[in-house]
Amino acid sequence: WSVDGRKLDQQDTKILSPTFSLVFPSQGPQPFRLMVTAKETSGRGGASFRKAAGRGLLAVKCESTLLEGTRSVSFRVSVGSGVNALGTRGPMCHNFAEKSCCSLQKVDDDWNLKAAVDQSKRFEVCLEVVDHAMAAL
Repeated sequence: WSVDGRKLDQQDTKILSPTFSLVFPSQGPQPFRLMVTAKETSGRGGASFRKAAGRGLLAVKCESTLLEGTRSVSFRVSVGSGVNALGTRGPMCHNFAEKSCCSLQKVDDDWNLKAAVDQSKRFEVCLEVVDHAMAAL
């Protein structure tokens, strides 16, 4: 997902990816989104990317209700590409039938997104599903 890096200088608090699908056995394609949320700062007025100096948190959200007993999904997340790559974090294992949204563990969830912005004023966010029983569309 290619994100407009100029949003990191604005008062936005959240950036949502376009919807994408993950295929679950017996349930078919299910809609998901990636969310980038501005990191909370101690100042007044809540969080925004500008106040957080471009720092943010990443989450994966299932946009539908999955059947009880749906197996967990293992995934990794990376931000940036080429010389602007911030690396890969994870893998994480999460059951989206139990809780629709998953963030990285606290030790891994803070990203300096401004450092990932390239010359075209964009940065990449990549979700890699590592559970071989899953397929991404």
